[in-house]
Amino acid sequence: MKQILFVICWIFLVACGTNQETNLHHLEDEYSRNHNIYISSSSENELVATLLNISPDNDENLITTSNNNYFTQNNLLKEIKEGIFQTIITEKQDNHVRGISFYTWIENEDEIIILDKVKFTDDVDLQLGQFYSDIWHENNKFYLSYHDLDVTSSFITEALTGRMVTSPIIIGSSKNEVILKVGEPSMTDWYLGGTYYYYNDMAYLFDEASNVVAINMPGLRINVQISEVIEKLGAPTNKSYSEMENSYYYSYEAGPYLLSFEVFDKDKNITNIWLTKSNNFLLK
Repeated sequence: MKQILFVICWIFLVACGTNQETNLHHLEDEYSRNHNIYISSSSENELVATLLNISPDNDENLITTSNNNYFTQNNLLKEIKEGIFQTIITEKQDNHVRGISFYTWIENEDEIIILDKVKFTDDVDLQLGQFYSDIWHENNKFYLSYHDLDVTSSFITEALTGRMVTSPIIIGSSKNEVILKVGEPSMTDWYLGGTYYYYNDMAYLFDEASNVVAINMPGLRINVQISEVIEKLGAPTNKSYSEMENSYYYSYEAGPYLLSFEVFDKDKNITNIWLTKSNNFLLK
């Protein structure tokens, strides 16, 4: 029933034309509760060969550009960072979409080196994949986060300063400071009673005074389960469950701050990484 309701809500949002202000965080949460996103640090060579009609290379991360032009078609290609590109591949069978894949890659001479792939399949899964695809085409700032980080002790050391790894923003920064440092967001949302600024790889939650009270990183960026986080960072300071979010949080104290890894199921990958003050309002 929850999955059906999710699809109906999604169709309603699209029908109403909500793109920039779409409730993206809630859609991602609902999807993560019910489905596994297929993520791989390298491409499945046979699948790529089938989709692109090329001969498999020896190295599964490499595709020779001389053998295909698919990745470089303008309507499927976006430079998401300097020298880093993202391409959407839609797999069809009998005119029906069977899969939507987001490839993140770099080009080196005559080769395309795939950094990561996120694939959406089956019914509700494809609804979200199409949702992302539509935003991807309509909003030039938007791209799907990809696996670009490893879990290291730097997550804790940065948290001690009120900062999430790779973020120039610290807890307590004003909305004006955020915009000055990282520009306008890709999308905005309303979440937990505050304004939510989404920047693809990072998001910032503001309180009523327009100050940052939480920093959020998509779990796609680390692409691991909680067991690997514990292996790298040690046992968490505390474990908790939020009925409001229907989520488990594995949290590490970092001075006056709390670094929390959110999962909906202990056997699934990390969904979100949160940095808040030690009185973590997410768990209330």
